[in-house]
Amino acid sequence: MLGFFLVFFGIIIVVMIFSGIVGAEKDKGRRDEFRNSYDHVDNFNPQHIHVDRFGGSNVAVDTTAKKFALGRKGMGSKIYTYDDLIAVDVRRNGRSIFKTNRGSQAAGAAVGAALLGPAGLLIGGLTGSQRQEEKITELSLRLTVNNEMNHSQEIIFFRNSVGLDAADPMASKFSRELDNWQGRFQFMMRNK
Repeated sequence: MLGFFLVFFGIIIVVMIFSGIVGAEKDKGRRDEFRNSYDHVDNFNPQHIHVDRFGGSNVAVDTTAKKFALGRKGMGSKIYTYDDLIAVDVRRNGRSIFKTNRGSQAAGAAVGAALLGPAGLLIGGLTGSQRQEEKITELSLRLTVNNEMNHSQEIIFFRNSVGLDAADPMASKFSRELDNWQGRFQFMMRNK
């Protein structure tokens, strides 16, 4: 009986590893496809690309030309200048936790702490002697741009209905990636 369980769990582990490898290859393929879609566009050569595997959104940034592109799977993409960026909104579990707009341009250093925080600022609040923890089920960045037809787009960095604890290394990984992108967009707003 013990042998059956060991084999069963061994198979599950192999499947999980294989799924992770396949998922990473798919992500690389999506990034390459998105990057290649700009080969024919003059004056746009993105150095940074993120392909959202959860919601189908894509974002690319060309820091030299001071432009960025937003796209959605199956709907194409549009290129914007830094001047077109109106607001950057960091969201956790569907709620805004940090928003910067062209008028405020608040410092972005607090976002990393707000996402996972040393004391669980984002994950749970301290109320008296009781600590309430909420799992992270989604981390995203909502961008508002100067476009009458499609003025905002959400790029999802993590989504899972079960959620992750703040201490989970995967939560830290997704949080750092989101923090980097939020910083890029804040830089764009300051250096248009």
